Order: sequence, then C-alpha cells, then structure tokens
Amino acid sequence: MTDKRKSYPDPLIDEVRERRRQLWADYGNDLDKVYAAIQRLQAEHPEKLTDPRKSRKANTKK
Repeated sequence: MTDKRKSYPDPLIDEVRERRRQLWADYGNDLDKVYAAIQRLQAEHPEKLTDPRKSRKANTKK
C-alpha cells in the first residue's frame, strides 16, 4: 500500500526511528536479545513505566 500524502521532516520522529535502528543494531538484530534488554530495563526502572489501565481510565472520565 502506497501512501500518497506528502511527508514532512519531523526531527522527533527521525530521532525515534534512529534510536530504534540503533537499539536493534546493538543487539545484533536479534528479537530475543532486544526483548530481554527491554525486560531488563523495565525491571531496573519501574518508576518509568505507566499502567495503561490507569491511563485509559483517566482519559475516559467525563
């Protein structure tokens, strides 16, 4: 599927994509290694995680 919309430069999106490429390269493009690294980082920094159930509830209150 081809997107015909004009693409505009977005430095934030470019940074996220570059970080993703670097993350994969750091772990040899191995899904198991990337997954293990993400789990390790989440365990080391639980304060940086959010609970999507809480976020969803907060966004649906009227």
